[in-house]
Amino acid sequence: MVPNELPVYNIFVRELEAVLKTKPKKKGISQLTELPFYIHPMKIARLLASRHSPKHLAILNPTDLEAIMDHFEFDQKERLRIKAAIMATAVERVLIDRIDAELALHAADEVFSILYHAMSRATPSPAQPASEAISVETPMSLSEIKFTPEIESEFTHVLDVLDQALELMFRCKELPKGEERTHCAQDLVSLFDRMLDLLDSIPQDQRTLERWQPWFDEARKCRADAQRWLQED
Repeated sequence: MVPNELPVYNIFVRELEAVLKTKPKKKGISQLTELPFYIHPMKIARLLASRHSPKHLAILNPTDLEAIMDHFEFDQKERLRIKAAIMATAVERVLIDRIDAELALHAADEVFSILYHAMSRATPSPAQPASEAISVETPMSLSEIKFTPEIESEFTHVLDVLDQALELMFRCKELPKGEERTHCAQDLVSLFDRMLDLLDSIPQDQRTLERWQPWFDEARKCRADAQRWLQED
């Protein structure tokens, strides 16, 4: 790290951007609103804001992340790198409230390195073929919407539940059909129900399209995915 430069606490964001920078178009996180499929700019803005904010380690939901990895044709090792980063970020989130933030980052970085190298050795299979992305909405520029500390504070409880739920989603996604995944999906449904209840408790005058709607849509969509896993099991 360059002297006086703020550390990048969000390992997921750091590793995702590092892989994106190796691709021919060399996109950064901020350009993810310019893709031929739609990811709400508020999600991207929150990723950017979480770079240097150890208390708010944002990630993406599995569907959005898979679309990005397919679009940029991530190979198997790059996908494992992102998977390890998500797991390390979850570890960091647990540690961050218990020890110094930079020490938590250092420990989580060690976990990331161990996980990535272990998974790379254990997974020699080729990358999944890339799929064509479908445009569903006209992308917006990040200049049109900003994720500010005030928004983070205003929706603190909602976003805390979202982060917890998205981490659990990735764990559930890895499980085979069966009793364990059923319990995991049930926990997910409960978490997203809690998130929706928290959103419903927010006063009507704060439910703007930019501030409230993205998180409501995210909770509803992810809950539907978890409910589908329950039906499949």
